[in-house]
Amino acid sequence: MDLPDGHVDGLVRRLATAGLLDDARGGGPAADALRKKKEVLDRLRPDLATLSLTTSAPGDAIGQLAARRSQRVRVRGAGRVGAVLASLLAGPAWARRR
Repeated sequence: MDLPDGHVDGLVRRLATAGLLDDARGGGPAADALRKKKEVLDRLRPDLATLSLTTSAPGDAIGQLAARRSQRVRVRGAGRVGAVLASLLAGPAWARRR
């Protein structure tokens, strides 16, 4: 493309510094295990997309999603407060606060 030497390297560095690159194989062993579960990952894609907007390090979004899947919380009581608390803990916002 007749680009000067180092032009592409500089562009990639700027994109990485801005947090606009992701690592398709990042996130650790838990994320690797999650990637193998295609049906589960397809169902969680909206949460993954949301997490990718709130993290800047490559591989963090799927790493947090995999970590969230390993957590268990028991909410006792079926009242309005218990139902709201359970839905909040099940959402991607909780994974960011861990």
